[in-house]
Amino acid sequence: MDTADTESTAFSVVLGDFNIDITKTNSTNLKSRLINFLTCNNLYDLADHTSNQFYTWHNNQSRSRIDYIWCYESIIPYLQNFSLEDPSTSTQSDHMILVSSWSFPFAKTPNHKWKFKANRRIFDYNSMNKETWEEFTDQVNSNLNQNKAPLDLNTDDSPETHWHKIQTSIISAALKIIPNKKLKFKNFHHTHSYKATQLHQTLKLIGQIIWQVKHAFNNNLPIPTNTLYLINKINQQQQLNINNLPTDNNQIPT
Repeated sequence: MDTADTESTAFSVVLGDFNIDITKTNSTNLKSRLINFLTCNNLYDLADHTSNQFYTWHNNQSRSRIDYIWCYESIIPYLQNFSLEDPSTSTQSDHMILVSSWSFPFAKTPNHKWKFKANRRIFDYNSMNKETWEEFTDQVNSNLNQNKAPLDLNTDDSPETHWHKIQTSIISAALKIIPNKKLKFKNFHHTHSYKATQLHQTLKLIGQIIWQVKHAFNNNLPIPTNTLYLINKINQQQQLNINNLPTDNNQIPT
């Protein structure tokens, strides 16, 4: 188990040989307790999130996926890449090498002179006009097409993967089109702008909705009634038009 630092919060990353194939093991099996604990605490399997579910172990007779990297939903947006590497040129193991790449813009540095300093990116929305907002919209749409992220449910990606693609498309467009700059602060207790705070809260609500729906669907449970309230809240705050979720699990596209 390792930890990832974002701003002043540390999130656990659980990884290694679990000696269990979660696609073939009964959920009541003794070995499944750890897996159930991870999923119930909002940790995600990176291979499942990136649709890279190839086998990680093999011998002369069989192969299976028993090695995993699990992380909290909160740091998923910082994931840049997940891959499997052939061990034949390095460890000579019968297990594949799981590699994940991350980018934490507010990660702590071991250099003590930066211990109480942080970088914050400021976007100058006031300098934007109608033409530049249209350019931003075009760039977002271009990124969505490039990342193969349609703005509907007609996709084979998991909800987390689909949302990660949309979020990445918006952020990269903002960095390219909206004037911005980095400022340094002497501590992590700085105040964000109202717009940034609202956006952060909205992203957290969307992540909460995705987790609730996925948990209900995977466990054949009714969709929580508070999802309707959360969606309406997001629509009102951000002037969006997100459709309400169906009340019956059978109506959710698979």
